[in-house]
This record gives sequence, structure tokens and C-alpha cells, in this order.
Amino acid sequence: SIDELTAGETPSASLCATLARALRAPVDIAAEASKATEEADADLALAMEVLSSVSEANALSEANEMSAAEKAKCAEQVGRAMLLELVDEAIAAMEDKRRFSDSAVALCRFVRNAGLLANELGVADSIGEVLYEGSQPRRKLEKLYSACLELAAPELLATIGMGDAAEGTAGVGLDTVETLRPLLKMREAKAERLMQEVVKAQMMKMMGDQGDGGAAAGGEAMARSVEMLEQLL
Repeated sequence: SIDELTAGETPSASLCATLARALRAPVDIAAEASKATEEADADLALAMEVLSSVSEANALSEANEMSAAEKAKCAEQVGRAMLLELVDEAIAAMEDKRRFSDSAVALCRFVRNAGLLANELGVADSIGEVLYEGSQPRRKLEKLYSACLELAAPELLATIGMGDAAEGTAGVGLDTVETLRPLLKMREAKAERLMQEVVKAQMMKMMGDQGDGGAAAGGEAMARSVEMLEQLL
């Protein structure tokens, strides 16, 4: 757990504590750091503060003669502990739409920020696999993945002229959700099937809401859209 990794006053515990705080920061570090400096705001300030803290922790770890392997181990252990915590929280929140949306955003933000912080430490190529190692069964992990896809589906539907990408949940993008797949130990073929099911269900809902042109026209539109969707997938 994070508490175990950050206990004591050793160089590794100090580095783990800094990484844990950085990964819990409610900001998309890469997105904010890419902003023009003249557009500085609270989120950008927080992102820069996080990067600065990790840079300082990295310098301190080197002063304490931590090896690259030791730093990579810290990053890997914190990543696994944070992933377990965030996945379990998201699954626990799935019956509450608002709570789940917040949890999914936090999970996706972790996925994006973790790689950036590993690069900041200079250990991105040395870290082992960071996988979910909790007690949740496979069916719940698949349900979580599908629920995240539902939040991101408008982004894909917009590419075939259906709906608006802005209708998706900010912070939950398709690229990030797809990056989450291997962390949940999910086979690519299974993830693709789940994506097709989710997006087709969203398309059916959209066409049902529109209700124009009758069943035949709706069926033809659906067939064309499904064909375009399968080409994209």
C-alpha cells in the first residue's frame, strides 16, 4: 500500500511519498504544462509545482546515491499501489453516476500522469509492468472498462458524424481508456468486442432519440454507421 511504501525516513520512502502526492494531484500535468505561459492559471501552476517537486525529489535521490534501478522500483511500486486504489474506488462507485464519473476521470488522469512522471525521473524504460493486482474479479474489471468506454464513446461517434465529441466526459478520452486495457490484464480482442458493444449501443440510443425516417431508414443508417465504425475500430 502507499502507506507502507512511504513509511519511515529512507530515501526510497521519501521518493515514494513525492510520487504518490504527484499522482494524486487533481491536474492533467502534460495538458497543463503544454499551455502557453501567458495563459497561466491555477491548474497550470499546480502542474508546474508537481513537476518541480518530482524534479527536486529526483535530485535528492541522486544525492542520496539511489541507483536508477532503485528509483524505477519506487515508481513501479507506487504505480501499482495507486492503480489498485483507483480501480477499486471506481468499481465501488459504479452504481452512482456522478461518483463514477469523478473516479473514472481520476483513473484516466493517473494513466496519463504516470508515464510523464516516470520520464521526469528518467526511469521510463526501466520500470516493470504496472498491472492491477487487487481482488476484483475479471467480470467487474470488464464492466469498469465498458463503463469508461461509455464515457468516451461520443469522441469516436463524432468521427463518423454522429453527435459531438464535447458530449463525452472531459478527462476520459478513448486513447487513455485504451491505455488502461493492459493495466487491467485484458486481452486486446476482448477489449475490441467491448468497444464495439458499447459504441453500437450508444448509436442505437442516439438513433432512437432522433426517431426520424421510419424503421427502414433507421436500419439503413445504422448499417452504414456500423460499417464505418468497424472500419475505424
